[in-house]
Amino acid sequence: ELARQRGLKISEKAASVLVESLGVDLSAIDQELGKYAVVLGEGGEVTAATVEKYTGSSREYNQFELLRALVAHNPERSYMIARSMMKHSRSSPLILVIATLYGTFFKALIYQGMGARPNPKTASAQLGVSEFALRDIAKAAQNYSGGHLARIVGYLREADRQAKGMASPNLRDSDILDELLFKILY
Repeated sequence: ELARQRGLKISEKAASVLVESLGVDLSAIDQELGKYAVVLGEGGEVTAATVEKYTGSSREYNQFELLRALVAHNPERSYMIARSMMKHSRSSPLILVIATLYGTFFKALIYQGMGARPNPKTASAQLGVSEFALRDIAKAAQNYSGGHLARIVGYLREADRQAKGMASPNLRDSDILDELLFKILY
């Protein structure tokens, strides 16, 4: 809505990268969109590459890249991204990372229950996601068994409690994320 008010078009992915980079502070997002309006002009399209270029955020080190590495079951890349994210934890708060992972893995569990290769339009409508987001969900459903997905959802709930200080108040975010990745990947 803010982009439209400034005469810009913005892709869903670009909006996600923008929120990941700046958080949910609407005034900061509006200011950033103001910069894009100057650079791109009326009717300009904001892409993920535009956001990365002008915010200084590297797509390689956000929760969406971590999600893709986990969905692909790539331990080396997952840990490399996680280490980088924890160095810059202000732009990738652990609670936001956990929420992103939870949404995808929980929906992957539901997706598995839809039967073999459901229609993408039907599945995306039932899950309330775009067909773009459905790709990660389908890949997670393909790469992890139903039992493992159910355990991952439990691990994410536990990590969420830890990140909020409910389970173990003295744990560092990096320790919580390391343990979570180990449980998901192995």
